[in-house]
Amino acid sequence: MTRPHARAMVFLVFACTAALLLISTKVADSILATLVRMRFLATTDGFQSGVARAYLNSDASVRKTQPIPKILHHVYLDGLDRLKRAENDKGAKPGQRFPGYNGTWRHSCHIVHNHWQYMFWNNSQAENLIRTAYPWFLATFQSYNNYVQKGDALRPFLMHAIGGLYLDIDVECFSPTDPLLSGREVVLQLEDSSPKSLNNAVMASVPGHPFWIKVVQLMLDRGSTANERNLFGLRDLGTVLKTTGPYTFRDAFREFSEEAGGLQESWAGHWLIRNTSFHIYPMGQWFEPCKWDDYKCHANIQAADELPSELVGHHINSGAWLKDLKQHNRKLVGAWLLAGTLCFSCLFSCWKIRHKAFRPEMTSLSPYFI
Repeated sequence: MTRPHARAMVFLVFACTAALLLISTKVADSILATLVRMRFLATTDGFQSGVARAYLNSDASVRKTQPIPKILHHVYLDGLDRLKRAENDKGAKPGQRFPGYNGTWRHSCHIVHNHWQYMFWNNSQAENLIRTAYPWFLATFQSYNNYVQKGDALRPFLMHAIGGLYLDIDVECFSPTDPLLSGREVVLQLEDSSPKSLNNAVMASVPGHPFWIKVVQLMLDRGSTANERNLFGLRDLGTVLKTTGPYTFRDAFREFSEEAGGLQESWAGHWLIRNTSFHIYPMGQWFEPCKWDDYKCHANIQAADELPSELVGHHINSGAWLKDLKQHNRKLVGAWLLAGTLCFSCLFSCWKIRHKAFRPEMTSLSPYFI
């Protein structure tokens, strides 16, 4: 073999090896997702019995004797130190596609609710709560591949176990929400202008309400598909929304209300469902003044001199989790393009070696092959 052929063979071996490593990584991910799904299906019975026990512990007589507790919950599973570093972004402001985090937003909710108890949840504390009070959900909780699904999944357990007010960390508070919670057992927010949509960025509840068990039930039913990706290994936005996000809350409320007769018109308003009090605020009230991608509206809210009395805060919709998902998919697409390039180089090198190896013999047979 000549020296150019030897170099070509070395490159060929390197290119093929790199391509196989990239492809085998995706195969390994698929195998891992299958194993997680098998573990979920193998333990479904235990989960269902756990849901049944929690449902029995949702005592309506206890709920009716207490208001929504004055407890403010924030969740950032990476921990408070990392959150503070993320909040140092001086350019973070509403009206941008991904505005980032600004520490003044979170602190504003401390200030206007300074008479409330404050609870901050990181991943370790979240797992401790699930392990202690809902051990039948722990395997599902740990199986989620990203923190956004874990953070979503934690919220109904906070409401069921402790109650109070949950706010995303990209919510700014203008005034106390106490008057808007008075006399209600569960308070929710419409996602946008749709009459039947729900947001999971803000919520309030008395502890032990059975609605949260309905949410958990749906998360269990959809747990086996929570880590699914498409053919190329890309994460799908819809998977997050359907398995732990706003679509889960929407579907749970639909089922919960239909079991009590159903709601025919818009969900916004005050409802008595299963002898419990629900209040759902429409967009423009409570914490949701704008559709999530109406950046001009978000900027105008910050610049406004006077706001409606029904609007006690502003969910700024930082979209940090969506930004992370898009960055992950871009990196994966880059990896696939690299693998494709290496495979093409491998095939081209094989053709080139074959062409050079056979051409001298062919040209020696007849001048017509020259």
